[in-house]
Amino acid sequence: MLTKIFTVENGQVKATMHCQLIPELKNIIDKYPKEHIAMLSFAFYKACPYKSDNPYADYSEMEKDELLIKDFLKRNINIVPDNVDILEAVKKLTSLYETTASKYLQQNKKNLEDIMEYIENNTVTDGKEGNLSERIRISTTCGKTMLEFIQLEKIANLEKDKVRNRGGRKDGLGEL
Repeated sequence: MLTKIFTVENGQVKATMHCQLIPELKNIIDKYPKEHIAMLSFAFYKACPYKSDNPYADYSEMEKDELLIKDFLKRNINIVPDNVDILEAVKKLTSLYETTASKYLQQNKKNLEDIMEYIENNTVTDGKEGNLSERIRISTTCGKTMLEFIQLEKIANLEKDKVRNRGGRKDGLGEL
């Protein structure tokens, strides 16, 4: 189930009941009363794999970490991302958002990032020990690979929406 951890009331972002009930999130609220929204925001955006709910989902893990630290931890507060309480919240939220399709999607996203890094950082070499044939193979299959990845994203999002609204429940107003 896609757990909603924020709501907006009178223009203010507030933690939902889930944050009060899930121990790892409640711990942040109790220990950091002034910083909890920024810390929970960091944890949510770090853990949520769905582009429809997370504008940071398309970034590589390294880029996402840099942006989330800048946007939530360094901008308003000075808490480090390896804070034990944040790590526990990220771990818990990741497990709550995880489905077979979303796990497979994340593994394939990492695989695509590795391929793109290989292409970016390696020059073409020819000869018996060169990588020219490998780069040609990658370029001939990249369109198919991207189409399959897009299809996998759609499957993961359909699975999320199916679980999210179990029993025909509609999202509440202002739920993030």
